[in-house]
Amino acid sequence: MPSLVASPLPFPHVAPSKPPFLEDLYANYFTPTTPSLPTAYIWPEHDRPSSTPDDIEPSQATDIPVINMADDDHTLKSGLANACEQWGVFYIMNHGVPLDLLESVRQKGLELFSLPLNTKMRALRKEGSFEGFGKAMISKFFDRLMWSEGFTMMGHPTSSIADTTSKLSLGSENKFREVFEEYDRATQKVAARLMRAVLEGLGVEMEGFKERQYDVEGEAQSALQLNYYAPCPQAHMTMGLPAHTDSTCLTLLHQGLVPGLEVLRPGRPWMLVPPLSPSALVVNVGDMLQVLSNGRYKSIMHRAIANKRRERLSIVSLCFPPMNATIAPAEEVLNCSQDRQPLYKSFKWGEYMHAKSKYFMGALDHFKYQQPLDGISLAQVS
Repeated sequence: MPSLVASPLPFPHVAPSKPPFLEDLYANYFTPTTPSLPTAYIWPEHDRPSSTPDDIEPSQATDIPVINMADDDHTLKSGLANACEQWGVFYIMNHGVPLDLLESVRQKGLELFSLPLNTKMRALRKEGSFEGFGKAMISKFFDRLMWSEGFTMMGHPTSSIADTTSKLSLGSENKFREVFEEYDRATQKVAARLMRAVLEGLGVEMEGFKERQYDVEGEAQSALQLNYYAPCPQAHMTMGLPAHTDSTCLTLLHQGLVPGLEVLRPGRPWMLVPPLSPSALVVNVGDMLQVLSNGRYKSIMHRAIANKRRERLSIVSLCFPPMNATIAPAEEVLNCSQDRQPLYKSFKWGEYMHAKSKYFMGALDHFKYQQPLDGISLAQVS
């Protein structure tokens, strides 16, 4: 954690100019066995963690809510409402993803990153593309490199998993494609159930929401983001992934048993989200749920810190609307609020993605009303 009271704000709203050495160094990638960090990976002191997972007991107690998805509907919805409003992050148990599938996707992920660099480069992410191998897409907003590498693969409905595994010449006998596709289907089902329960907990009538915005069960889309953090010789001087929020509705994380995820709640210090159990998944609120809830549920700031002794793999399931879906505060949420004022304008999901790629952490402000809408009816802004 940086200093316990330090905030990562203000964020850059446009990509900074890069030091001349940065891209050349990245082309050679990092060598985890080096005794010290190259300059490009050393972050300013105010952005560095004040401790690393090596300093923290994996069993560290946490107050982060645990949602049992086997609970009855009323208990589930009320638990999710509290977790989303008070925390923005929570664990889920009894979610329906088999433990053997969680272990299989973790093993295949580790095998994927253990491939030779020249093999992984066959799937290198192209300029302007969302998919492929390489540095985090938020890298362009920072003038230092991150101690991580990643694979991004689109899931439902237009999967790029087969294309990625084909580029890497991974034969069918290795079952990479089968495992990743099965995991994407499983987490997509979990995310759909969670979204329905979260929206119903807000009082949203799902058929009306489907007509006005999108079908969270039939039209929602997904992507798999695999992030690998090699053991780092000077973990306290760098970042695995810097602070950011997700553009999603919900994000599901399978982090295994190696800690590294931290979250920042308003007015609180950075907090580790320790592994809970081999079967637990971490869920965090994304930007789109913040809009749908009209700011009642906040997109949680989070980051990944490096580890000196252990490798870490995070398998992230990104759950988001279709590109042409209309995103706006849900009518039922506005009707239940005291002033019935929408905080956000109506926009298309594709428009938001374009804004996020341009303004980064300023994207939500781009769609926010800057003053009260006195005299404007809901019909005029929906």
